Amino acid sequence: MNRLIITYVVLLIIINGFTGCLNDKADEITIRCDSTYYSTAIKPIFETKCAVAGCHVTGGAAPFIFTDYGVVYTKRVAMKYRINLPVSHPDHMPQGDSLIPTDLAKLNSWLDQGALKCK
Repeated sequence: MNRLIITYVVLLIIINGFTGCLNDKADEITIRCDSTYYSTAIKPIFETKCAVAGCHVTGGAAPFIFTDYGVVYTKRVAMKYRINLPVSHPDHMPQGDSLIPTDLAKLNSWLDQGALKCK
């Protein structure tokens, strides 16, 4: 009976480790590699703040297209630097705007953990 309980507890711990995308604490976001985190949590930030008309899209003024994950991945170091500059700094991104704190925290955590796009 004890072995069954121990096995059950171990299985619960393992299953809990593989479920969920992120921790509920806004200041301590832990990204877990799953099939939806990039498309549901990260990509929408790019679509509303970066890959907008005239900016990081085909034909936009910005040189990099942020609708393409590969481009986002290659620009991750510069992106981390630029999104964290003061809004008044000329190199701050998004230009003339700021990210809400939860989006900034998500992006910083995602970038710090390797800018994963799990498949």
